[in-house]
This record gives sequence, C-alpha cells and structure tokens, in this order.
Amino acid sequence: MVVKELESMNDRTVALTQVGNVVVSTVSLNLPMVRSMDSLISTLGAVYGGNEDRADLSTPGDYETMVFDCDDNGEVTNYTERDFARYATKEEAEEGHKQIVERWKGKAN
Repeated sequence: MVVKELESMNDRTVALTQVGNVVVSTVSLNLPMVRSMDSLISTLGAVYGGNEDRADLSTPGDYETMVFDCDDNGEVTNYTERDFARYATKEEAEEGHKQIVERWKGKAN
C-alpha cells in the first residue's frame, strides 16, 4: 500500500497524505469574514446573523481533516468525505492528521 506525503498548492494546507486509495487532507478553515449590517458573511457565502457570540467565526484557529477517494497518483476522484474531524488549534490538527492516517492504513487498499 502506498503511503506518501503529497505537495499542496495552497498555504491553508496543514498536511496532505495519500494512504492507498484515499487522501487525508488537513486544512485551516480561517476564512475571511465581512461584516454586513448585523450579519457575518464568509468568503464561501455562508451568512451568520443574530446576536449569538460569533467570535469563533472570524478568528484563526479552526482546522479540519477530511478523507477522500483518490487514484494511484493521489488525485481526488470523489469529493464525498469518507472521514472527518475538526480541531481548535494547528497542533491538534497536526496530531489528528497523524491519527487519521494511522486509522486509514488499516482500511485503505
């Protein structure tokens, strides 16, 4: 089974690893937010309104790992997530990425 680190094409990537027929991708979700009237709008178009505490929506420190199917070259073939985890810090994300890689070593072809 192939297990190799892949190169990322953007600076939001924390780690990118091919494990057999899946890619384990860990990224920063630090998305720029725009304040509009009483709402926050992310660059992806999500709108957060109301009076709830929104500090976590506009500050750095949100990370996630997703697992996707890939071909032999590590190119994603299906963007439906096979596994998922979220983290508050980069250090947690790096450790979580390693744990998910280990988990998928036993599952991937």
